[in-house]
Amino acid sequence: MKHDEQLALFDGARNKLKQLGIKPNISELKQVENDLAKLKKREADLEKKYDSARKGRNPQTGKEIKIAASKAPKFKAGKALKDLVNIKKK
Repeated sequence: MKHDEQLALFDGARNKLKQLGIKPNISELKQVENDLAKLKKREADLEKKYDSARKGRNPQTGKEIKIAASKAPKFKAGKALKDLVNIKKK
């Protein structure tokens, strides 16, 4: 996935959260976008995660419901990013 597509995906996720009434912390989302912009191509990637349709239960009523198939962004960290996060303390 190209860098522009990754940023568009994050913008889409932010807009979807706003539509759902969830107030995302804009500064944190901006920081994630900036960090992704700094990463080299193979250090991280975004891909689509597909969830198939399935049956679930309404926790309030216990009734069985149908959950529709959906797509969501999935962040995949590369080796360099994993190494940066998992720095061993001496």
